[in-house]
Amino acid sequence: KTGQPPGCAVHHCSKRHAFGVWAAERAALRPHKHMKDHPPRRRPAALLPRLLLAAPVAVFMVLYARTERTRRPETTKAGLIYLRIADPRHRQDAFRASWPPWLPALEASARANARSVTYYFIGAPANVTCVNCVEIPLDLAGLRARVAKYLGVADMEIKSVKNKICDLKPMWPVLFPEVSARHEWVGFADADVLFGDLAAEVDLLTASDDLLVPSSWHPYPLANGNFMLFRSTARVLQAFRGAGWREAVRSPGYSVFDEWHGRGSATDFGHALLEMHLNGKLRPKPTSRLFLQDAVSGGRALMERPAALRATWARGRLRVAYRGPCYCSKDVVPQFAIAHCSECVFRAGATPDVTVARDLEVLAYHMLYTKPWIGRKYAVAPALRDCEAFALWKSETSREHHLECVDAPR
Repeated sequence: KTGQPPGCAVHHCSKRHAFGVWAAERAALRPHKHMKDHPPRRRPAALLPRLLLAAPVAVFMVLYARTERTRRPETTKAGLIYLRIADPRHRQDAFRASWPPWLPALEASARANARSVTYYFIGAPANVTCVNCVEIPLDLAGLRARVAKYLGVADMEIKSVKNKICDLKPMWPVLFPEVSARHEWVGFADADVLFGDLAAEVDLLTASDDLLVPSSWHPYPLANGNFMLFRSTARVLQAFRGAGWREAVRSPGYSVFDEWHGRGSATDFGHALLEMHLNGKLRPKPTSRLFLQDAVSGGRALMERPAALRATWARGRLRVAYRGPCYCSKDVVPQFAIAHCSECVFRAGATPDVTVARDLEVLAYHMLYTKPWIGRKYAVAPALRDCEAFALWKSETSREHHLECVDAPR
């Protein structure tokens, strides 16, 4: 009736049954508790073969990463394009396609701006060694192919390769999408421009900026063929389509499309940028420091006697000291500001009988009139690329320019 085995008292059998259940539970839990209190240890003999098998893979990954860093610099905020291509039809133009004799100075400047700028030397071999410098081989046939592919113009006419490259400057970021895709900002520069602290200008760019333009060209005319940086967005990089870009590509002569004083009021790049700016579709930013030209309209140059000039590059910064006559610009671009005086406000294009003395840190110095004196009359030492400081200077009594290593100022 009670359901207990026959011959057993109720209280004895129930106690035995409970003890058996408890003992079984303890036996089942014992392995888990033992594993928790005493986790198993891997024997070194079992781990060593795995490490030996993984070692070659790890070594390969380290060496590959180091090779990639050496071959291709890390991505920077901005990419700056230089383009030099020879014309195979004219052998006498070969010297124009090779990089200028002051390339070591350009390389030293590039190395100092490695924090924020990658330099792209496209076209003829430059043989630069700076870690933030990339060379992209390109000949005239390759340029034609890119124009056909990215601009849709297969019938580009060329009378002068040098002038055609200038007309194409606003289109360079589109012609080299592999460069534009790597950077938040991309632009172009002339090879006869010596830069100081360009990285500082790039670091100041914010999300509200679309265009970096030398301060003398801001707010008008914005466009210039010496130096510009564009935000890498389709809206900004395609801005050239707002003017006569197709005619400039097809025309055999120089249309001055990259500037603001082209063949017609609505045909150059300056017109396209101005219209976007006036319609609130472009947010240009001026450089914080002066982009200094060595010449103004009318042919006057800082190299003219009796002016003394010294541009000193040291530790990534550029200072220009000028002492000489006042020169006033007669156009809308005060690109000669270091030699301006107060009389220029009322006497545009004049040369008042006033002596000007200034010593400024500048962003860049454009050797427009100076370069023939450096390139043809005076050799430039390759050691410039390793100089802590170098100077471009002339005395008051001569037009002769010197570009050489100097002691760094304290």
